[in-house]
Amino acid sequence: MSIKLDMTNIYGTTEYAARRAYAEPVFAPEFKGEEETVQLDFGYRLVQHAYSGQIGQYRIHATENFLFAENGEEIYRWRNIDDDAEFAKIIAHQNGGAYLIFRVDLYGYGVLDLQTGQKFIHIPREKETFIWVDVNYNRTNNILAVSGCYWACPYSTVLLDFSDPMRQTEWIDLHEQLDSGFWLYDDIDFVRWDGESLAVKYAQDDKYQEMIIGRERYQNWMTHKTVTLFRPVNQAELDLIAQADYEAFPPRLPEQPIFYPVCNAAYAIEIAEKWNVPAYGMSFVLRFEVDAGYLSGFEIHRVGDRSHEEYWIPAEELPDFNDHIRGKIEVAAKYENKTN
Repeated sequence: MSIKLDMTNIYGTTEYAARRAYAEPVFAPEFKGEEETVQLDFGYRLVQHAYSGQIGQYRIHATENFLFAENGEEIYRWRNIDDDAEFAKIIAHQNGGAYLIFRVDLYGYGVLDLQTGQKFIHIPREKETFIWVDVNYNRTNNILAVSGCYWACPYSTVLLDFSDPMRQTEWIDLHEQLDSGFWLYDDIDFVRWDGESLAVKYAQDDKYQEMIIGRERYQNWMTHKTVTLFRPVNQAELDLIAQADYEAFPPRLPEQPIFYPVCNAAYAIEIAEKWNVPAYGMSFVLRFEVDAGYLSGFEIHRVGDRSHEEYWIPAEELPDFNDHIRGKIEVAAKYENKTN
């Protein structure tokens, strides 16, 4: 099940002003707490004043933030009405500028051009969405990798085009691409940029493993050029796929007129555990990506509840389908009879 959120930017609207109004009294002098100084890159420093108080039925923990240049000049200030996992980071952009990226409230973020003083702030209309906790900018490809979570868990990483820091762009969530519905992985965390490849670690069965995502793959996601599909298979079918260097599915048998790739991990896991494991003792959930333009020529069929969605590919069209697979077919998970 995909996460569908209203990311409309409401900053500067009466809707946003009304949302913040209830918390503003927390900045009264009697609620002021400790002060902290954070040293940032390029000689900048951030001074944070903490505020905490009971406002109506809510306990508010907030901060007032002051950004100072190396010469001691105050160049910007802002208030956050929720200080959970707050962050601020300065990046050197490909365009030659330097930008402060910072959290605004709990679910928003801001960008400040340190040369011009221009700012961009994004506050999503959705009241509970992705919380930014850190950013890692790749100056070569202008992609910003954002680490964060959906209210404490699960942790994930989102990517956005940061070629124009002052413009809102669409995010892609790696969980949505690799594991829509959070059925395979508990967390997907940023590790590093390897050139233009992205290294992430994912939690599966209480163990962390690393995955490298190449530039072409994540750019296809960002431009909606590919669709991620899943398929549960037994050992025999996986062996045939391995013989094809994980680039194609084997021909269907005469009694199998249709090839059924499914649309989400949850449905693939259900088939693997309920049908394949009892029948074969073991099952694998495969993940692969198909050219979106090609796939648009086929209808999505719902064969049960809303997670039970699949494509019906006639057996005679499977070679053409294989030709439109982009990248390798991956083994995303393995399931077996626990009594064995």
